Amino acid sequence: MNADPISLLIEEQVKEHVSGLMEMIINQAKDAMLTEVVAVLGEQHRDLESMRDELVSPAEVAQRLSVNRRTIYRWIDSKRLPTPIRLPGGKILFRWREVLKYLGADRPADGAA
Repeated sequence: MNADPISLLIEEQVKEHVSGLMEMIINQAKDAMLTEVVAVLGEQHRDLESMRDELVSPAEVAQRLSVNRRTIYRWIDSKRLPTPIRLPGGKILFRWREVLKYLGADRPADGAA
């Protein structure tokens, strides 16, 4: 049994329309996923940037650099670390970004004086 030409034309147009809608939905889903990935990566980047701007204690610097805390004080005395921020009461803090910049790729060995 052959379908009439009008039914075939309508069926073809419906298929094209559905195909176009499916393509649009898929593209929107891809865009939404890409937007979400960019947002997550941006958030991680901001987290890393804020970590670099942190103020950290000598104990935290020692922990992050895997050295003894006394080594940090030796490095301060020998100018191997940037001058720390001195707070009332004797507490000192470092700007983590400055520590990273100051040390560069050549971190002094533990115990070096």
